[in-house]
Amino acid sequence: MTLQFRQQNNFLYFTWKRSRSMQLRYLQCAVEQVACCGRVEYSRKPRAFFWLIISTLCCAAISLAEAQTTRRVPLDHSSIQAAINASTGGDTVLVAPGTYVENINFNGKVITIRSESGPSVTVIDGNNAGSVVTFGSGEGASSELTGFTIRNGRGDYGGGGISIGGASPSIRGNVITNNGACTGGGIYSSFASP
Repeated sequence: MTLQFRQQNNFLYFTWKRSRSMQLRYLQCAVEQVACCGRVEYSRKPRAFFWLIISTLCCAAISLAEAQTTRRVPLDHSSIQAAINASTGGDTVLVAPGTYVENINFNGKVITIRSESGPSVTVIDGNNAGSVVTFGSGEGASSELTGFTIRNGRGDYGGGGISIGGASPSIRGNVITNNGACTGGGIYSSFASP
């Protein structure tokens, strides 16, 4: 069965016709139309209303599964990078005060990494093992780093503290200190606009 619908006077009218190939697609469209219009009037076949209810419940379950998550370090994850690796688009990584000896890479994810209490008590220490923070996979303005002291990074060429290549992240409220590289010891930006 497929669902056919038409809109008239800001209401959605739908009917069922026999055809199995496009059933799921039409149900999805119907659910989107219902969300848009806010009201549905249906045909004489009660079966159509039943399938609309089922599809709406399925869509709600999928939406809940894809909800944004706040990942806490070290409560949920032992390191900032572990929280990044577990994150999906729209997630927030919230970091408790402390010193985290690691080098992190956003890996192209659209996430926010934020300290709970600001840069005076939340430090990411690169241990002179490379750039402390790397944005190098096309991250945009929705990829955000906020509220850290970023220190002891050593970039091979550029960006001991923060290395940005081919990305345009948001970097706010950080203290970048005691980092080194041939170019841009604190922040190095190439083909980017942070």
